[in-house]
Amino acid sequence: MSEYPEPSTDAKVLVFGPVDRDAVGMPLERRRGTTTGFLACALTLVVAAGCATEEVGDPSPESPTLTTAPPTPPPEQGGAPGHPLAGFDEVVAAFDGSTGLAIAPVGGGQSLVAGDVQTGPAWATIDVAVSLARERGEPDPTDPRVVEEVLREYGDPATVVGAPLEQTEWSLPAQAQFASFVPCDERSGPALAGPETPEWGLGAVEGAQFSSGTGTDPGAGYSIRQFGVVPSGTGQLAVALAVTSASDAATARDQATRLAEWIAARAAAMGLPPGC
Repeated sequence: MSEYPEPSTDAKVLVFGPVDRDAVGMPLERRRGTTTGFLACALTLVVAAGCATEEVGDPSPESPTLTTAPPTPPPEQGGAPGHPLAGFDEVVAAFDGSTGLAIAPVGGGQSLVAGDVQTGPAWATIDVAVSLARERGEPDPTDPRVVEEVLREYGDPATVVGAPLEQTEWSLPAQAQFASFVPCDERSGPALAGPETPEWGLGAVEGAQFSSGTGTDPGAGYSIRQFGVVPSGTGQLAVALAVTSASDAATARDQATRLAEWIAARAAAMGLPPGC
């Protein structure tokens, strides 16, 4: 069976699972009786790549697990041309500040990540989980325990929700996994669309559904978090990005736009499965 093309030095593969897609949106107490094996397969756009699968056994219902794909030998700088995130370094080379990106196919699968920042405050993007809690009739949708349960239902096995909610450390891979399952629940409705939709970042991508959050990181500058789904050639791609700029908000927004437009162009050429 063929090997995956080697990723760039800034691209790592994380597998979040197992997640039973038939249980997405199901109340947690009902999902605890379900069992599933999880087959992790690389994104199908990787040129000439085989599908290396490894079945992961059921974890303890109370302790969702995070497993990582087997390490690959360090590639040359820039990575193989066929890798989904090849070219990321060139896109962000002139950026002012830190940048991170995570992608996953809608419906669940491996998260591919790149960049020098992979976690940070969720800012207002956590409102998506609050909105989903409100949709299911929770008396207090802003209760951190309720919000955390929503994250578990939609494929995020490990994020710990704190107070204030906006300060919750939400990693990009976990956020991409969460975004990959939200469209699979018919009850989610417009959960990914915030009350205000900016025209920068993912807002510059036609057909994108996303949420944005901004804030200031001490010592880092203006910070942007966005996540959602963008159209691909045959389906949808879940995307989570983070951009910080030591200069100002306008610079950070411009960089987020350039990054979003780049990944949208990559997604348009992807042969992803239909997803949900």
